[in-house]
Amino acid sequence: MKEEKKPINIVFVALDSKLANNVSSMVSEKLGMFFSDSKDYIEYDLYDSKAVLNNCGVDYLKDRETKALKNLLSFHNLVVNCNFDLFKHNRKLFTNKSLICYLKLPQNALQKSEVVNRLSYLSHDEYLSKNCDVQIELKSSNINVAVKRTLEVLEESL
Repeated sequence: MKEEKKPINIVFVALDSKLANNVSSMVSEKLGMFFSDSKDYIEYDLYDSKAVLNNCGVDYLKDRETKALKNLLSFHNLVVNCNFDLFKHNRKLFTNKSLICYLKLPQNALQKSEVVNRLSYLSHDEYLSKNCDVQIELKSSNINVAVKRTLEVLEESL
């Protein structure tokens, strides 16, 4: 990758949020980069998202989430974990400054707690396949195997 196009951060998206959080955290450590979970950062920025929702409404909350995410994505040398919904609703914020990686699991490997992503697997998978720069094919949610595979793919992409 040419130096002028080198991304300033790496974003991981997956249909299994627990896997994505663990993999992105471990990858950031291995690469010597900072790590942030986008939902945690937004909650920190808003201080109390439930109070914002109750007092100001859903439109204001989404606007504040977008502003916080935009700020997060401006940081350098950062690995970000982002869930599907937040990624999809804010796709325009993820520019060429971010290398967007899809940790792709087969439907039967998704955690049972990922009910919405299990039910909407085909459409969510299609969306991420089209909107991510890199797909990292995984066979299971084994974290160590996923980290190893992710680092191999990133080595080729960076």
